[in-house]
Amino acid sequence: MDSETLARLDIDAGLGVNAPGPVVTTSDGGVVGDDAEVIEQSAHWEGPFVEFDKYGEATGAEYVRCSGCGREVLEGREETATHSADCPNS
Repeated sequence: MDSETLARLDIDAGLGVNAPGPVVTTSDGGVVGDDAEVIEQSAHWEGPFVEFDKYGEATGAEYVRCSGCGREVLEGREETATHSADCPNS
């Protein structure tokens, strides 16, 4: 799901905090729970974030998010990202 869609969803911030199951990610790329990792941020790219499949399992890939428009791309492929027309980072 892209960040715009996630931002429109009404999800309880505490969802999954005490769940023994898969890690629940938040719309800002963080992780709900005690083992949350601090994510570094650059001037243009936020992340890297762990990619999860639809079952909540880590895929082994990581992605980054543009700090200007929120577009996401696999880490290492930032130069291939297509930014929104009004993105200050394009």
